[in-house]
Amino acid sequence: MPWLRNNPDLTNDPRYLEPRITELTEDLAEKVSLEDVKTNVGFADINKNLSQIDETMLSDTLKQQIAGTTPVNATPADEGVTTKKLANKAVSEEKTDFLAQNYFDKSAVTTGGYINTNGEFVANPYFVASDFIPCGVNEVYKNYIDGNIVCYYDANKAFLTSNLSTGGLITVPNDSRITFLRFSPDASLLEGQMLTKGTYTHSKYIPFGLWFTKSVRDIEDLKKNTTSISKWAGKVWNALGDSITEKNGTTVKNYHDYIKDKINCTVNNYGISGTGYRTPSASGGTNAFHQRLNTLNPNADLITVFGGTNDWGDVGIPFNMGSFGDTDPTTSFYGAVDYVLKNLINMYPTKTIAVFTPLPRQYAWGVPNAEGVMLEQVADAIIKVANKYSIPVLDLYRESNAYVWNLDYISYAMPDGTHPNDNGHRMLADKILAFLNSI
Repeated sequence: MPWLRNNPDLTNDPRYLEPRITELTEDLAEKVSLEDVKTNVGFADINKNLSQIDETMLSDTLKQQIAGTTPVNATPADEGVTTKKLANKAVSEEKTDFLAQNYFDKSAVTTGGYINTNGEFVANPYFVASDFIPCGVNEVYKNYIDGNIVCYYDANKAFLTSNLSTGGLITVPNDSRITFLRFSPDASLLEGQMLTKGTYTHSKYIPFGLWFTKSVRDIEDLKKNTTSISKWAGKVWNALGDSITEKNGTTVKNYHDYIKDKINCTVNNYGISGTGYRTPSASGGTNAFHQRLNTLNPNADLITVFGGTNDWGDVGIPFNMGSFGDTDPTTSFYGAVDYVLKNLINMYPTKTIAVFTPLPRQYAWGVPNAEGVMLEQVADAIIKVANKYSIPVLDLYRESNAYVWNLDYISYAMPDGTHPNDNGHRMLADKILAFLNSI
């Protein structure tokens, strides 16, 4: 049969199969193995148009994770979560205990009484009254005192109404006129008293007026970080003076105490009542400024002298002004001032010395002493001698904002007309600290 010769059955013909097997083997050798794909093929080797992924290839869980409706089991990258990803009020107060603001300024309280339900100040040594604290209508504050009277005031600080704190919470009434509130904590609890917004109870004391993180609040002595507040932070201060410098019953804290609280300096208090540059006190003795220079700490960085009012007031000995150029401290006021300042320079030639003139006095305003000398002339004599020795002077007689002729000022800051109370000393501290930072 001719077709058999022309179309032979090659299925089993070795002459045909062997070349084909060799050809196929070579072709297969050129193909990529699965192992090659796993280890050698990257995205750059793939035709992305032939390898696109569509949603049909994704699981329902993955689709939800991409849409943001189900959690992704992974840790977000640093700074990977933005505020836009947070729902309103998603972070509770408990989660933000590291942030808080205290609206209560314990240094601005009025001591010796409380505010009653009519907004009136009632004398009582066991309470203090807060300053006027800005507040928001319908706001809730934590004051940590149950049943405390809270008074509310308008923008002019006129009394409007009052209520009681409940469960340590203050709820500001719904009155659009309310701008300030005041309350009266127990004086014995003053140091730890706070007023914070919201209902959360903070476990640690937060200083007034600032936001703090736990890492800062956990520092044992935050006040040591005060070099930006004053050049005198951490320094030693000798304060030579009379009853306004001395610790006595006219105030809870003196000007130097308030400054110490602010800048964390060390204060050596050399104030003695009734003394002055020349006068030793009403009972005599050896406590005049010029007589106690050898009692001063020799290692001080700052030395201030604050006096002259008792010299002018004939306390202990009659006043004698003398003349500029006098140097004998026993004979004249000029001589005593000269002696004190010259010897302080010899004692502290590389340190800072400063002088404060006397404060004005209510009953000395426009009235001379027995020798016909005005208190203003005493201030001028101190300034003149200090200028002679290039010692900076804070003229508190003229620049203290002590309005001693005004009865409202006297009631607020200087009840006896001579000695500042706590309010007066706080005002004085601000003046003195600003001056000390400038020299």
